Formats: sequence, C-alpha cells, structure tokens
Amino acid sequence: MKKKILVILPYFPYPLNSGGNIAIFEMINYLRYNHSITILALNSSVSNVSELKQKWENVDIRTYSNESFIQLLIKRISKVFLYIYLFCLSLIVERKNYANTYLTTTLNPYLNPNLIKLLKDIQLETVFDFIQVEFYELLPLIHYINTTSQTIFIHHELRFVRYQRACEMNQFNKLMLSLIKGQEIEFLKQYNRVVTVSDFDRQILENDLNSSNLSTSTLTIRIQEKKIVQAYKFNRILTFLGGSEHYPNKDGILWFLENCWNELIEQSDFKLNIIGNWSKNDIKLLKKYKNVHFLGFVENLEHSLKNTIMIVPIRIGSGMRMKIIEAANYGIPFITTSVGVEGLDFIHNHDCIIADGAEAFIQEIIELSNNTILQNTLIQNAYNTIETKYNSNTLFNKRNQLYT
Repeated sequence: MKKKILVILPYFPYPLNSGGNIAIFEMINYLRYNHSITILALNSSVSNVSELKQKWENVDIRTYSNESFIQLLIKRISKVFLYIYLFCLSLIVERKNYANTYLTTTLNPYLNPNLIKLLKDIQLETVFDFIQVEFYELLPLIHYINTTSQTIFIHHELRFVRYQRACEMNQFNKLMLSLIKGQEIEFLKQYNRVVTVSDFDRQILENDLNSSNLSTSTLTIRIQEKKIVQAYKFNRILTFLGGSEHYPNKDGILWFLENCWNELIEQSDFKLNIIGNWSKNDIKLLKKYKNVHFLGFVENLEHSLKNTIMIVPIRIGSGMRMKIIEAANYGIPFITTSVGVEGLDFIHNHDCIIADGAEAFIQEIIELSNNTILQNTLIQNAYNTIETKYNSNTLFNKRNQLYT
C-alpha cells in the first residue's frame, strides 16, 4: 500500500556531484514508484531544480530559501555568544583555549527559519504517514513535526563519534563530548525510529536508545550490471573522491599530504587527482604540494577513476563512505584506514588494503602500485562483495520495509 512520505534534506540532492547526493537520489528514485513522495530541500539553482523535476515527475519537490541578511546576522550573533561561553569555560577548566568554531556549530541547535515555516505550511496541506528527516543538522526539526505522522531520522553520521575522534581528549573536551552526545541522544529519542547507515553505528546507539526503535539501512548506488572485463593497468595516478564541505574529507587529505605525499613522490612519479567540490581557499592552501590536481565535479566518474588507485585516508567521522563503494563498482583498487572502511564488509588483503598511520599508508601504496596480481585480485574480490552484500535491489527493498 502506498504511503505519503515527506523527506526533509539540508541540501538539494542534485546534481549528482557527491556520494551523499548519489545515495539519496538513488533511494528516492526507487521509493517514488512505491509511495507518494514529497521532498523538502534547500533551494538550488533554477536549472538544478528544473532538471530534477523533469526526472521526478511524480515527486512533489519543495524548496526553502537561504536565510535573509537579518536571519544570518542573528545566527552569527548566537554563535559568537556560544563561542565566548565555551572560550571562558575552556579557560576555567584547562587554563587554555580549546574552544573552536566546530564546537559552536555542533552545540548550537540552529534551524533555518524558512525551513520551519515551510514545513508547518506543508503539514497544514497534507497529512503524511511518515516524515523522514535526514542528516545531523536537521535533528531539532522533531519539535516542528505533527504527532499525526510517524517520524524517521536517517542518521548518516554520529556527530559525537566524529568529535571524539577529532579532538584531543583533555578534561574540557571530555566535558564537551558529554554535552554533544547528550544533546544528540535526547533529540534521537524523540523520533519514532532512528535509522543508521551501518550496523556499526547502530550498535553504538544501542547503548543509549531502545534497540526496537533502531534499524540499519545501508546506502546504495546502482551497481554495474556486467562484470568487470577490461584489464586494469595502473597509470601512476592516485585519486581521492569527495568535497571539502564534508570536514572528514578535508581532514583526511590534509593529513595525507602533510604526512605521506612528499615521501611518496620522492620514491615514485605519482600524481594525485582530487575529485569533488573544493573551495578556492582550500585549493590555494594545497597548491604548495607538487603533482596535486583538483578536478572539481567530473561528468564521467568512471573515466576519471579508470586505472587509478583510490586513497581513502579518513581518520574521523562515522557512517558509510560511498567513495569506497564507487571504487569497487568501477573496478579500481583502494587503500583506506580502519575508520574509512568501518561499517563496510571489505577485508584487508582480500577486497582492499587497510593501513593506519603515515608509514603504513606510504608503504602499502608503494607495494600495491607495483603488484599487478594484488591489484587485480582486490578489484575482483571487492566487486564480488558489492554484488553480494550491497546489491541495490536488496537494499532498496530493505529501506522500503520501514514504511510498512
């Protein structure tokens, strides 16, 4: 039986220029044939909105605008006051300033007032069977959802886990972690169902939430229908897939370039292609590194990845790295960290290479780059893994079960 489902997003899920966009697009693209879908997302360019409406003629697409100047000013003032509070608290606890803008953003449960207004208006027009909120930034929306609808929160990344991995755990940061985790858990408790994208994240939440209200629904992409037949030949290019707007991506690349890159290019003629949207300031900052090229958004991802080795030097965050699924799908080997592959069923030396620490990461890249047999073994095994464990139809059907 078709259900009326409202999906609320903090950004517009088109064009398909990030792993998050691709995963959301594919899931809604499936659900729209089984249910009556309305999406509420941050406004994008006229062309992006128009193109998506043409692709999704049976989806009601609503967009909310960015904040006005006055709204942004109020937002910034509130962040300043919160930062001052944290700054003073840090001095009291540690006699040193450990407060940062990340803390301010994480602890400030700010929501775009234009989103809140439009959400209220939409709920007056339609009674939804399910209202589905996605991404940490929108957690507080639960306060503006009518009790007549079942609420689902899709948790793409546990924010308190990211913070725990990103910060030195002194007394002040332990206090901040406790506050951030407590706030996140209290919001989650107010949803009828919380859905994580990996079993690993679900198991973490079982310590604080009722397990009967928890589910796992893995993100998916369309897996290539035919097996890899084209011979792989490494072209001396390493690739990283992901934009700087997602901080774990930026942290990972900065770590890799600062700790691994110079030694790698001294030993070999490697080049590094970074695919995804990066700010002008970030690109300028990283221009000092030789043989590093920013490709931005690429129309043909398969062509850009062909014959390269993907690096996934992710050190913080949780959730699921869609870039790893992309590597396996397009038939290239990848090297990742334990955090990068966390929650995924890829095994070291079988599907991929897992290396933690700069020395190990460097040595594994050099060894893999010179080992043709290992390259092709990893490619085939990783592809078999996504065919069996990340089959898109199976994962789509599992998500559909949430709405019964």
